[in-house]
Amino acid sequence: MELLHYAFKLFLFYLLSTYTYNLLRHYLISLKIGLPVIFQPYQRLHPLAILTAGLNQPIISRLPFGLSRWKYLHFLWRDWEFQTGFQQYAEYGEVFIEARSAGRVLFVANAELAWHIFMKRNEFPKDLGLYKIVQFFGENVLTTGGTTWRHHRKITSPSFSESVYSDVWSETILLTQTLLGQWTVAQNKGQLVSKSGIPGIMFRPDMKTIARNVISKSGFGVSLPMISSVISEPETAKKSPQEGRGDKIDVTDDAYFSPSFTPKGHTLPYGEALDILLENILLLAIVPRAILRRSTAGMKKAAQAYEDVGIYLKELLQRERSSSPSRQQNLLGVLAESSNSEEGGLSESETVGNIFIFALAGLETTAGALQYALLLLAIHPEIQDWLHKDIKNVLAQEDADPDPTTWEYNKLYPKLVGCTCVINETLRIFPPFQHLPKTTSQTPQTLTFDSKTYHIPAETSISISLTGLGLNPRYWGSSPEKFTPQRWDARDPTSGWYDSDGSPIATDIQPGTQLRQPVKGAWVPFAEGFRSCLGKKFSMVEMVAFLAIMFAEYKVEIERMEGESREMADRRAWGVARSSMATITVAMREEIGVRLVRRLLHPPIVQPKPKNKRTKASEAGLTIVATPVTRHSLTKKAGLSSPLESAGQASAPASGKQQSSVARPLKTIDGWETARRILREMFYGWDLLTMIVMIYD
Repeated sequence: MELLHYAFKLFLFYLLSTYTYNLLRHYLISLKIGLPVIFQPYQRLHPLAILTAGLNQPIISRLPFGLSRWKYLHFLWRDWEFQTGFQQYAEYGEVFIEARSAGRVLFVANAELAWHIFMKRNEFPKDLGLYKIVQFFGENVLTTGGTTWRHHRKITSPSFSESVYSDVWSETILLTQTLLGQWTVAQNKGQLVSKSGIPGIMFRPDMKTIARNVISKSGFGVSLPMISSVISEPETAKKSPQEGRGDKIDVTDDAYFSPSFTPKGHTLPYGEALDILLENILLLAIVPRAILRRSTAGMKKAAQAYEDVGIYLKELLQRERSSSPSRQQNLLGVLAESSNSEEGGLSESETVGNIFIFALAGLETTAGALQYALLLLAIHPEIQDWLHKDIKNVLAQEDADPDPTTWEYNKLYPKLVGCTCVINETLRIFPPFQHLPKTTSQTPQTLTFDSKTYHIPAETSISISLTGLGLNPRYWGSSPEKFTPQRWDARDPTSGWYDSDGSPIATDIQPGTQLRQPVKGAWVPFAEGFRSCLGKKFSMVEMVAFLAIMFAEYKVEIERMEGESREMADRRAWGVARSSMATITVAMREEIGVRLVRRLLHPPIVQPKPKNKRTKASEAGLTIVATPVTRHSLTKKAGLSSPLESAGQASAPASGKQQSSVARPLKTIDGWETARRILREMFYGWDLLTMIVMIYD
């Protein structure tokens, strides 16, 4: 026993001495490069650190004596790149080295350097070690490199064609129309409140449902029903596609993958299994599944979801193979054809691996972008109005049919510039990932930055910071955190990005578009170069179609809680956005509710029949209802300033009952007074678009 105790002490000494030696060695190597060096003894990517990542940030934020403001401690946060934005780069430089026991990492928030790295794929290959975390079911186009990657890309790229994008367009329009109808019905039935007490429509899960259904239909040939989270369970059961069909449903039936059907051999429906797997992807990558199956109920469910998703993916492939000829030339059809090929095709595990990675990319990243776009627009009503007018102008110019299902992808998509501007700006502030990993591999490389040349040693990891680039004032002006999609619109000669002295930063126009071109390398949410995202246009078409349908006829606002003013609700919403976490992707972790408001572009003008000159409107049955609009005010971090704050005042909370966004009646007045009142309210901020004139005979 004493010998065992001694051996354990010796083992601990070995671990500590090895850790210290490697940390000091990498620190000394980093100093020789000549860039700023961050000494980092904490291993953020260690499995234990990942599992306890939610603990250190609250602890650091509560440190006394001002230690919580010490920027060096912020490097201890696992997702510090997202949480701090450009703060660390402003403090330590746009390019710096972090020395760890496990190696060195070059952090880059300089666009010119990032572009150079993207364009030199052989000198700076992807750091594949970090991508292995999503290689659950087999090698794929994301997790491979070299000749293997070229082989995967050659096989998968034909599936991203204009015919597929047209299908994405049509499917998104149908799903969005259905969703808006369900939101309207649920909202009219009464106030919606989440389990956590947040009022309004919880839009986050519905964005995931739309993204999942689009990739399922356009990528895998499976048409799924749009069932919003606002629909209660009994209503969902009534809509079940397999009701009364018993065991007749098999894998060739779309209902097999329905959200309300659990096939034999599965423990969870297709959509739920996929959602649970993606929510627990880090846990599944770190903890052996044998342990998960013997752990808590949540961990057991994550393990079950992994098993179910693997079976579902194989069943999708089996379904496609059994169809002759292939249903369509989508992703699944291309992969099935390749796996059936005797020469040069993908193996079974590689085929399933690619199906999973495109499901992950199509669901998680697109859904996240739509969530942030909806939230940002909800707290910026003036941008919603700009977007609405732009959509309506495009529809009028193209003489589009009032029925959106007839809208043609090739005619409308390229001209919906406002929608694209909103998406680009959203992805700039809230990119899908906090960084893109590269490496110098086995060969030292030379980089030139600010007219100085630096020699980067072999086996140095590189982190191209999407949040640092997207919030760098060098490329986005003096207020990079401000949400201003109009700056992307090249149709406006005054748009673009300007320095604090008023000089333009970038004036080029993206080829074949009406969009401003920022400095190359400053906006790279889909990466650039040879290894840029295959699904970029797939995702963009889906998001543009969603925004066009929603904001052509509707607007959204943050649903207020009891006692909240509009400004307070917007600050709460911004707080939810900024409290997001970056695991595999950047995603909101808290709920926020919105209210859907139908736009009335041309309110009817009603002339009551007066009995005499002094007949009151009440006698004629005239009631006017209007919804007041206040200017939205956020924190300085949100890029807005409040008129009250500018005057040195504070926004007062609403008193009494909850300030609902439901219309409130004005006092009854006669016809002439009605006109004078309307004109007066136009100059005091009342929203005439939501004015309702009702006649009771």
